[in-house]
Amino acid sequence: MTTKKEKKEQAAASVYTVGQLAEVSEKLFGTDKIIVKAALKISGKETFTENEAVKIVNAFRKKEVK
Repeated sequence: MTTKKEKKEQAAASVYTVGQLAEVSEKLFGTDKIIVKAALKISGKETFTENEAVKIVNAFRKKEVK
């Protein structure tokens, strides 16, 4: 459940698209654009804060490949 403080922080944080985050993939995530695009696309959202994107991409990179 999101607290009021978290909602305020999210509202104040900059929001980015998948394309914008993919362009800075090496610097922000340390990985290729395709990995960032895949991770964010499957999340079902269109825009992300930097913190959200980092969490999603890191979780995606740690998934076991079957």
